[in-house]
Amino acid sequence: MMDSSLLLVYLAAMFGLFYYLFIRPQKKAQKEHKEMLDKLRVHERVLTAAGIYGVITEVGEDTVTVKIAEGVQVDFAKTAILRVVDNN
Repeated sequence: MMDSSLLLVYLAAMFGLFYYLFIRPQKKAQKEHKEMLDKLRVHERVLTAAGIYGVITEVGEDTVTVKIAEGVQVDFAKTAILRVVDNN
């Protein structure tokens, strides 16, 4: 009986360790990315998942239009925006 109790404690500790090392940081990163996407604004310079830098010209509910060159605008899913970069 003592062995099964010890095994249960060990499994619970392993699950807790797994949660704090892998699941929790991933959820935090997803939350931060979603907050960044919700705050996207026109005239911000962004980096897309395709490695393209551009400036946002329009923000929709699920998409953004990004100007990547003079006269070239591309629509991206919001989730394709990796991060906002400095305007420098």
